[in-house]
Amino acid sequence: MTGKRMKEPLFIRHTSVKPSRETNHHKRLEDGCKKHFDSIVLNPYYKNRIKDKTICIIDDYITNGTSFETVRNLLISAGANKIILLALGRYRKGTYGVYQKEDYDIKMDVTRPGYQYVLKEKNNITGAYNERARNEVENIYNILYND
Repeated sequence: MTGKRMKEPLFIRHTSVKPSRETNHHKRLEDGCKKHFDSIVLNPYYKNRIKDKTICIIDDYITNGTSFETVRNLLISAGANKIILLALGRYRKGTYGVYQKEDYDIKMDVTRPGYQYVLKEKNNITGAYNERARNEVENIYNILYND
């Protein structure tokens, strides 16, 4: 998106929240993206830089995908053309292999706290762990850190 390493964070957490690992698994699935929507905004620096772009988000670990789903919905709202979500690892806690896909209708400016969001659809997608992915993650790591 920037043609070089990003100097500004893509998202800003404006309100502190309890780490997800400290929240009951079933409560996390029930709440979905709510905690993140109420505490994260798109960095205003990127407000006019997202439209029609392909954005890749890399995270360290994934459990059920609510963090990914939050940023995916914010990027869609900002006009991203394609969004690639990549987790380098997976926590086995909770329902193993289930990704909770959530689609929201978001109103107002996602670069400012207080935007409105309404859940349109929630689906659990069951996947299988791909052992070969370890090689792909290693390749990505080498691209990112071995200039």
